Amino acid sequence: MKKIIRIIGIIAAVITISNSLIFLIKDIYIPALGPFSLGIVMLSIIYSNKQRYNQGSIKKGQWRFTLIVGLIAVTLNIAAGTSQLIVAFN
Repeated sequence: MKKIIRIIGIIAAVITISNSLIFLIKDIYIPALGPFSLGIVMLSIIYSNKQRYNQGSIKKGQWRFTLIVGLIAVTLNIAAGTSQLIVAFN
């Protein structure tokens, strides 16, 4: 399961980077792809830090900080992606 989550996170990161580069180079914009991909990346970071906390390699405070910041980032990315979809379809 850990490898699958890591692979999904890497794929989402590659999608985010390529989406940004395509927008910068060719001015082609795909609404909501970037924010939703970043949300997936943040969820994979939260999951991997939870695994590290369970193994004892990071402290509880660091795990809580990652969880709080990650959940805020996921929430804001979902809101941004939804907003981009609403604007694109109106």
